[in-house]
Amino acid sequence: MTPAPRWQDAGVNSLDPYGDWASNDGADFLLDFKRDLTRIRQEAREPNFWATIRTQPSGRSDDETEIPFDYIRMGFIERALRLSVGPPPIDDLKPDDPAVFTVPVALRRDALHEAQTPPAAPDAPPAGPAPRRFADVADVDLDDADVIMIVVDHAPNPAHEAFLAPDGSRTRVLWHWAQEGQARAGQQTPFGRALSGAEIDAARRAAPDPETAMRRLGLIDVARDQQPVGLARTTHGAAVAALAAGRLGAAGPPHAATGAERAWLMTVGLPSFGNWDHSGAGLTVFVSYALHHALLRALALIAAQNKPRVRVLVNLSYGISGGPHDGSGMMESHIDAVLRTYDERWRKVFHPSSGPGAALPDGVPATAPIALTLPAGNGLQSRAHARAAGGEAPGPVALAVDWHVPPADRTSSFVEVWLPGDAEAPAIEIAPPNAGQATTWRPQLVRDGPSVVARKLISADGRVLARLTFDRPFFSDAKARFVLALAPTDASAAAAPRDPAPAGVWRIRVAAGLKPRQEIAAWIQREDQTVGLAQRGRPSRFGGDASYRRFTPAGAWREMPGDEGGAIRRFGTLSGAATGRAPLVVGAFRGSDRRASPYSAAAALRPDPPGPPPERERRTPVAMLAADRAPTLPGAPTASNRSPGGVALAGTSAASALAARRLADAWTCADADPAALLRSLAEQGEAEIAQAPPLSPPLPGSPDARSTPPDERGGRGRILPSRSS
Repeated sequence: MTPAPRWQDAGVNSLDPYGDWASNDGADFLLDFKRDLTRIRQEAREPNFWATIRTQPSGRSDDETEIPFDYIRMGFIERALRLSVGPPPIDDLKPDDPAVFTVPVALRRDALHEAQTPPAAPDAPPAGPAPRRFADVADVDLDDADVIMIVVDHAPNPAHEAFLAPDGSRTRVLWHWAQEGQARAGQQTPFGRALSGAEIDAARRAAPDPETAMRRLGLIDVARDQQPVGLARTTHGAAVAALAAGRLGAAGPPHAATGAERAWLMTVGLPSFGNWDHSGAGLTVFVSYALHHALLRALALIAAQNKPRVRVLVNLSYGISGGPHDGSGMMESHIDAVLRTYDERWRKVFHPSSGPGAALPDGVPATAPIALTLPAGNGLQSRAHARAAGGEAPGPVALAVDWHVPPADRTSSFVEVWLPGDAEAPAIEIAPPNAGQATTWRPQLVRDGPSVVARKLISADGRVLARLTFDRPFFSDAKARFVLALAPTDASAAAAPRDPAPAGVWRIRVAAGLKPRQEIAAWIQREDQTVGLAQRGRPSRFGGDASYRRFTPAGAWREMPGDEGGAIRRFGTLSGAATGRAPLVVGAFRGSDRRASPYSAAAALRPDPPGPPPERERRTPVAMLAADRAPTLPGAPTASNRSPGGVALAGTSAASALAARRLADAWTCADADPAALLRSLAEQGEAEIAQAPPLSPPLPGSPDARSTPPDERGGRGRILPSRSS
């Protein structure tokens, strides 16, 4: 008889549970990545690792110009943890501070190449910081009515014909950063490859076909790429960028170019390594770098030409399932901080003498005209969120769920359980499949500051099957969390032979003493891979809640009321990246019957902690857009990764890109509030829907299409397609 797995205390190498798993117990499960990263992971376990790499490269000749991804990810985390590198707090991040946004290794000086300050243009503001010059950005003449669209996604194709100017003379892509690309000496990004619009145009004109152009630009390198997604016929980034600002009607009847089809673009391709665990938890570092460098270049271009009315739109069609969902998550905090810093720098350029009672310069908006759109998430029906709320009096609260983990999953799986930071006597019980008796753990943390303790589940052959961490996250000191990391249930592709984690039902119960109206909330990290990458994971789910009903009596997805009082919830499935203050979050509906798309996620019914109405409004979607054509025709038509070619992109990722496109078309006045504009368009759409006869009768148990979706799902309502779209 095989001995049962046993729990034992584990050491902690990082205050980030995901980084700790990736660098140690879960290192064997990083599939599809080049083997030379194994050496780096091993090196990371050595004593004084960070002290060593901060003073000298690791010995490889290319380390002076190119940084292995583990260095970048782990170095960013260590900076954020405020350990030996010690950055300023998030609220004080400045995008021109090299101590915050450079990688933690000694690079050759010209690899980071600080931007030069050019002579002031004749019409430049007389005061304020001088604009910076970036040689990797195409030189164009901006107009006050112009829009700069920044798209951060996985594998956008900057050489696509959808991004040509209306007259076809040149690309509208001013700058592209392939974060996984081969670095070049003297470049102005700390890693990857940056391309200017001139380079893109030259490659397009010289190449006989789109694939050759991408190879010449370094966007396809089979020998080097972690995954050669440039060869894919469809990628998430190509589809999203085309939805946001592509000339989709180029093959159709002639029409005047819309605002989105005239917009200048800056695109960033996120690395496949950033999505190593399918959860997106490792993506924060690369998203932060992308926003920082793209916005620096946009501001430099705008400032150099003294065009304060040029509007900047950013679309990040990506989300995560985990996180505190209260605006304090690492990705949320950094998105808010970078956008806030852009506004501060913009004010220093265009309002150099602003202060209480100071008059604004003529023609200059009061604040930077910038907006960032994010998807609400696709997890409404995923059964990946559970919650237990306390009452009006303090007392014990317990959340009990069954975690159904499927077989043949070749990736790690994660569950996060979040508690208030002041929860008393937190404890967790875990019973693996067929284990019989549950094991209880009552972790102890230091009272002040970030802290973490861990245990691991060991198999009979001495391999780690799971790792359980309890920490007070450095980015959310008002919260505490358990993170259960599970090895794949199919370990056949692991770097070394080993036992898989047991598939089946993992029984989890978390209990703590809480104050009135506090909650315990759990989220399963997503395991679906982005379009264009190999699908290795299989999604797990929560179960054991008899009150949760998936379908209506007619067989349709149950959406409303959605929560029947059990632990598993539909409300509260909003993306973990979408509860910050700055982004404009959008959901999805179907164009055929105007009903909300069944997957479009929802915010929690009751904020925690309860806040005033403006605060609640920031943490729910702003509106919904038509990301699906019909129940049998999911997705919005867009471009594939090759010219010509098309694909339908489904999900709130498409809705987010469509929201950016709508803003590019309708946000014509830099003084206008983009959030208010979307809400106004949604109210107009709701009024039109209410006055029109239903396009199809509702199924029994389904909402009438004329009824407005609740605020938690649809914000102010549905924005109907414009007649020019």
